[in-house]
Amino acid sequence: LEALAARLRKEGVEVSSKVVLDYPAHEAIAREAQRLRADLVLIEAHKHNIFARVLLSQTDYGLIRECPVPLLIVKTGALPEKPALLAALDPWHAAGKPASLDARIIDVTRGMADLLGGTVNTAHVYAPLVGFLSGSIGAPSSIPLSLPDERRYKASVQRQFRRVNQRYDIGRGRAHLRSGDPAIELPFLARSLKAGMVVMGAVSRSAIKRLFIGNTAERVLDALSCDVLIVKPAKARA
Repeated sequence: LEALAARLRKEGVEVSSKVVLDYPAHEAIAREAQRLRADLVLIEAHKHNIFARVLLSQTDYGLIRECPVPLLIVKTGALPEKPALLAALDPWHAAGKPASLDARIIDVTRGMADLLGGTVNTAHVYAPLVGFLSGSIGAPSSIPLSLPDERRYKASVQRQFRRVNQRYDIGRGRAHLRSGDPAIELPFLARSLKAGMVVMGAVSRSAIKRLFIGNTAERVLDALSCDVLIVKPAKARA
């Protein structure tokens, strides 16, 4: 650890190192972040073998839930010189997400863009509008709704997304609205933009107020090939 720190010190960076014997690791890291009043925690996502994708471990997901400050998951060796940063927004505040979280995501994305000399883009992926019927064995089956209903739904989503981007002064050319599965559409959009970083939110949903990011977002995290910055609500606690 000191050998790694020495490399940074040669570049003029102030570095201190500490080794802690504790279990589980993600809770120990969260406590240390709280003790230091850290502004940011960084971890590296590793490939399990030469043929595997970069996948997050259970410790990584535990830290996503427990870390009280923004968490940067490093997946790449280096960022582009002027990276595109993609803020994943939820204008509908689904699954109990606070309305202030989008504002926090935008603020953090802009701060990182200023530091890195990058540009700010926003994205929202919404689910297609479907209805449900009882199946032959009682299980519901989905059916597409009528074209007028689909058009009204799409127009409503577009208005809400446009309103959010206008509020934060994001131009239309940098606001990206997609329909489909977020675990497919968001990584595809990030690749098409050659994004160096995607900024996402994690929220508390359970009765005991644990930070939880959800199955869909976990699939998004594993599918993204760029760095990912996880932003918490302003009053998050470990």
